[in-house]
Amino acid sequence: MERIRKKRSLNWLGGAACFAAILWLMLLTPLTGDDWCFLSLHTTNPGALAARIAEQWHNLNGRVIGNICAILFSGLDFPRELCKAAVVFFTVLLMNRLIFRRLPAPAGQVWTGLLIGAAVYMMPKEMYRQTFNWMAGFFNYVPVMLLILLYLWLIRGFLEGGSIPNTPFSVLGAAVLGVCSQLFVENLTIYAVILSFAVLVWYWFSRRKLNLTLAVYAAGAVCGALIMFRSPVYGRISADEDGYRTMNLGLTGMLRIMGENYETVIQYTFRSCLPQLAVMAALACVLLARNRRMHPWARYLLMGAVCAGPVYGWATEEVLAQPRNSAWDSALWLDLAVWVLFGAALLLTLLTSVQDLYRRRLGLVLLWSVPLSAGPLLFVQPIGPRCFYLTYLCEIGVLFLLLAEAVNWEETDRAKTGLIRFAGVFLAGAGLLFYLQISLPNHETYQTRVESAREQVQAGKTEVVLPVYPYPDFVHDTDPQKMDYIYRGITFREE
Repeated sequence: MERIRKKRSLNWLGGAACFAAILWLMLLTPLTGDDWCFLSLHTTNPGALAARIAEQWHNLNGRVIGNICAILFSGLDFPRELCKAAVVFFTVLLMNRLIFRRLPAPAGQVWTGLLIGAAVYMMPKEMYRQTFNWMAGFFNYVPVMLLILLYLWLIRGFLEGGSIPNTPFSVLGAAVLGVCSQLFVENLTIYAVILSFAVLVWYWFSRRKLNLTLAVYAAGAVCGALIMFRSPVYGRISADEDGYRTMNLGLTGMLRIMGENYETVIQYTFRSCLPQLAVMAALACVLLARNRRMHPWARYLLMGAVCAGPVYGWATEEVLAQPRNSAWDSALWLDLAVWVLFGAALLLTLLTSVQDLYRRRLGLVLLWSVPLSAGPLLFVQPIGPRCFYLTYLCEIGVLFLLLAEAVNWEETDRAKTGLIRFAGVFLAGAGLLFYLQISLPNHETYQTRVESAREQVQAGKTEVVLPVYPYPDFVHDTDPQKMDYIYRGITFREE
């Protein structure tokens, strides 16, 4: 009993330390870019908030919940960062509980949580500054991943090979998750609808019955998608009448946009994640080498295919990492074939070499989520690194599932537990120190900019000079003129 209490105390202490570290980093993030626009709209009055959300829905987009959070929290500094920290913390917690579901405590709780938390923060810096370091980007792109993970937690019984109980809680939870997950960002709205019906059909073929919880989630997803896309903005976008976004539905226009977007999709789906893909390929090779049921030549071919992605990525990084002048006149099809081959090899590895049914099914869901969430981005503009946050988390989810299968941590010993502890503490500690050395001076500069702008405006100056961020690559949109949303008619510049 005493040992159990110590393990629980360790879990609580480790969880509290992780949350405190995430909160510390969040408190150091500045308002940036169009965060100043949302700050000008800030209100806590329910009636005024509803009116502003309705105006956003009619004139900006259908991201109802994302825009509610951005407007509501823009002027609430500590509650905003507390909410952001909670979303990231519970995302890491749920990923940990889903991936390392049956690992003995404390190996499968605190230490693997540190590993996953470190991996989440290892995202490409362009993605980091547009999600964790940009309020408007955060509330539209980050919470939706938490809702998807809650859905996977809801169906974990099916992933384990059993059934999903239709309790009042599960049905109501499925309805809420189905609707709410659709009101953040468009490509993930499409993804969630496809995912909901895919799992519904999968369950029917597996269990030969329709599940009420899954059906309610699918119905909620459709309702949420209708709310999202009934916004009149999308009609203007499809007709090329929007000044900012384009979606030419003609065949020629779609092919042109696809050619322009392809580089960005491949860059943030694969090229920016080459270290993670290399580890994933190595783990897949370990599992394939153990699979004695396959013919040796089949194993060798899969090993070669799964290694082709990261090797090709590194070999062509300097040539293909930057946008090509014309994707259609270059080696696009060869490039695409390599990454499709890499994905197919990973898929076959999961199907043939992961013995644990739960890991295999969860891995399939996460792996298929990569093209399902990134695919719609080929046909709309503009897109950016923030759009691939869910894609990145699904990829590291597959990585850790392969790791759990390869190491077989269900049979832990002192050596394995020690390795987990060292890797978790080292990577999480190194990541925290890295971001602190960047965030602390950037935060100090941000505070100086805000105070200096206020003092210069009060002094009657019409041209305000602000200091430059020491690490601008980790701040989204450092253009000081965006502060014009707060101080109308003032010229801002950096020096």
